[in-house]
Amino acid sequence: MREHQQEDTRVAETLYDMLSTDDGDVNLTDAVSEVAHALQLLGNAGASTPMGALEAHGAAMLEASENISGGLHDIADAIREITTWAAAA
Repeated sequence: MREHQQEDTRVAETLYDMLSTDDGDVNLTDAVSEVAHALQLLGNAGASTPMGALEAHGAAMLEASENISGGLHDIADAIREITTWAAAA
């Protein structure tokens, strides 16, 4: 329990350091602006593409899974062919 409290304190201190100005004030406007910028980068980041980073990653994962699936089907077909050939011999 104490370990989680220490981690929570470190996170709070880090956030405060990130959001505070040189004179110690927390600048909420800058913080919101930085969060908005980070969220935009997860989107398309102003690029001329219909997909953002998350969508592009999802599309790449789908394509990779289709390639893997195709390879596994080819292996299964080869095993069936070898089994059929061995049974006929």
